Amino acid sequence: GKSITLSIVPVDAMGLIVYSPVSASITPYHYYGPQDVLTLKEGQDLVPISGNRCSKVTYNIHSKTNQRKHGYLQLAIPGNQLGLSALIYVYPCPIGFQLSNNGICECNHFITKVITNAECNISTLLITRPIGSWLGRINNSTLGFTNICPSGNCRSTTI
Repeated sequence: GKSITLSIVPVDAMGLIVYSPVSASITPYHYYGPQDVLTLKEGQDLVPISGNRCSKVTYNIHSKTNQRKHGYLQLAIPGNQLGLSALIYVYPCPIGFQLSNNGICECNHFITKVITNAECNISTLLITRPIGSWLGRINNSTLGFTNICPSGNCRSTTI
C-alpha cells in the first residue's frame, strides 16, 4: 500500500469554506476487468474536515495484486457533483518485499526465514540485517543473503 497526504479545504457551490466531511473513493482506470483492485483503508471513505482552515488528510491505498495498477482517487463533499479527481499509480512491491493479504508490502518470506529479527521498512526501502552479512540482488529478480560479507560490499547494517 501507499499513503497519499493531501491538504484539503472543503468549499460549497458558492466557493465558501464549509465544515463538511469529504468522501473519498477509488475508481478503476478502465471500466473492464476487476473493479476493486485498488482500495482505501477501512474508515477513510468519509473524513470530517474543519471548515476554517486547510486540513491534512492521509489516504492509504492498498492493492490486491502485486502488479502496477492505476485508478482515480476521487474526493468530494457528499451531495456535490464537483470535486477532485487524481490519477494514481500503485507499483509492485520492490525486491525484498512481498504483498501481504491486506495489500501492504512487507518482508519477503526468504528474508524472514534466513535473517533473525529482520525488519523491513517499505517507506524507506530499508531491510535490517546483521553487521558483517550481505543482502542484495543476485540478478534483477533474485535476492541473495550470506552471513559472510563479500569483500568491498559491506558498509552499514541496512540495504
